[in-house]
Amino acid sequence: MDILRSKDFDEFVDSVRDVDSRMLLRNVQRRIWSNAYLDLNGLHLQVGKLGSGNIAEGQSFNSGYMIYLPLTDRTLYTANACTLGIDSFAILEPGCEFSICTEDEHDWCTAFVPTHRVASFLSSSYIDQKRCRVTPAMPEYAGRFNGLVHSALAAAAIHPELATSPAAATLAVEILELSGAILSAPMPVEKRNVGGRPRISRDELIRRAKQIIDSSSGGHHQTGDLATKLGVSERMLRNAFREYYGVGPYRYMQLRQLQRIRSQLRLAEAEEVRVSDVLVQNGVWEFGRFASHYRRHFGELPSDTLRTKAR
Repeated sequence: MDILRSKDFDEFVDSVRDVDSRMLLRNVQRRIWSNAYLDLNGLHLQVGKLGSGNIAEGQSFNSGYMIYLPLTDRTLYTANACTLGIDSFAILEPGCEFSICTEDEHDWCTAFVPTHRVASFLSSSYIDQKRCRVTPAMPEYAGRFNGLVHSALAAAAIHPELATSPAAATLAVEILELSGAILSAPMPVEKRNVGGRPRISRDELIRRAKQIIDSSSGGHHQTGDLATKLGVSERMLRNAFREYYGVGPYRYMQLRQLQRIRSQLRLAEAEEVRVSDVLVQNGVWEFGRFASHYRRHFGELPSDTLRTKAR
């Protein structure tokens, strides 16, 4: 069992398992993030506690299903633009692209279940879909799932040998049976397109927008220019981003820029690189203004990050 409690958001991000993801920090209330992880006979359980909101996006592993349960009723969770209630699950099917977003501090728990362990529970319509889907509210399953994950982690904290004991096999069977029931929840309703009847769907619009953002050296565009390149209206583009990420396209690009600069500063050699070198390469020219914004976001100046080597 691994437990992390850190004041460093990036350290928390590195501790999250079973998905290939990038996380963007939002609205810090408390600079403390924690993650507890347990490998239980190939079933992976996690509980995350974040003193902030965040945008987590990426791709799930091809080898299994990630079941994500929100635990905080004071903030809004969305999964690929679908509202994720406290008693609903986000299911990341093998190899799917996903975006799970929150605005404020929040908790969650997950189980990663290898495909071959739950194949017998699933009908053919659930195989090889590669979607991130949200289930209907299932209070009984949600309460039981939350209880099993937390109980397993609590038991492992007291008995480190739990994961290799006969008790682990019994617990794994319970989790597998419950996971099979959750994964077999009704299929989601097809998502509507942005703005009624656009030329491309919201998901495709987001995908193309990210391609343009990724392909530019600074990764920053005016919303109007980005909309023009995509062949849509600014309103349609803003609506798509707000539904998908909870922020508009400009704010999304700003958050990505902040995280990218922080990552580069953490990897740079302070004797060889100046903060200004990193900033100009990322499209920043107002050094003082950016430093102030950076400190509000991360709790330290860019120069502090540069002096502290990434672990």
